[in-house]
Amino acid sequence: MSVLIYANKHFLCARWGTITRDDLEQLLTRAQAIQRSEGRRLVYAGVQYDDSSLPDRELTRHLIERATTLAKACDRFYLVIAARGVSASLHRTSVRSMLTVARIAGADVRRVQVMDSVDAVLADAGDDLPVARAVLRAELTAAGIP
Repeated sequence: MSVLIYANKHFLCARWGTITRDDLEQLLTRAQAIQRSEGRRLVYAGVQYDDSSLPDRELTRHLIERATTLAKACDRFYLVIAARGVSASLHRTSVRSMLTVARIAGADVRRVQVMDSVDAVLADAGDDLPVARAVLRAELTAAGIP
């Protein structure tokens, strides 16, 4: 699995497995289309579990560049590290490194929030969600994003 994408109006959630350039472009295209059709910026959550692989150095650079573009389409930008143990530590270190590089490159990363679970995102986003949290939670679970 590389990526599962769930969208509901202006809420976009991606469950990442192995990150690929094609998947990033697919996500960006989807985000921009949603922004145009909804007429507002998105709430985005990118979710990583224990089975999510870490990007290599080249892909990390590309990810930072494209994430900056994605962030422009987003009102809220969440990175969810739902992995546990050593995997969680590796993912958090990777995210911190990417945010540091992005900050050095001049990106505004203040809006990026790192959370431990999708439920924490839903609670934090609150009134910015397009439908009730319980509805989103059920739909996300059905889509393979527990």
